[in-house]
Amino acid sequence: MVDGGELVSAPISFFDSTLMSFLADDWQKVTRVVGEALACQMDDCIFQTGDILLAARVNALAESGRLEVKGKSPLDMRFSEVRIAKAR
Repeated sequence: MVDGGELVSAPISFFDSTLMSFLADDWQKVTRVVGEALACQMDDCIFQTGDILLAARVNALAESGRLEVKGKSPLDMRFSEVRIAKAR
């Protein structure tokens, strides 16, 4: 991440809250969620990450049970959908 114009190390989970802010109870393509997260970085004029890392974080959120996945894998962004996991 960038802090005061300097590159600063951040935990791998740094982008999780941003990704979660673009998720809903309805199914959404992973490409849309990742694209929204990338687009929100444009306001900073500094790109802090890329689509593959964000897709990997979506995958990690799914593996942790916070998201549900429909399709092969969130890493297969064009052919997978995610939504916030329903309470069981």
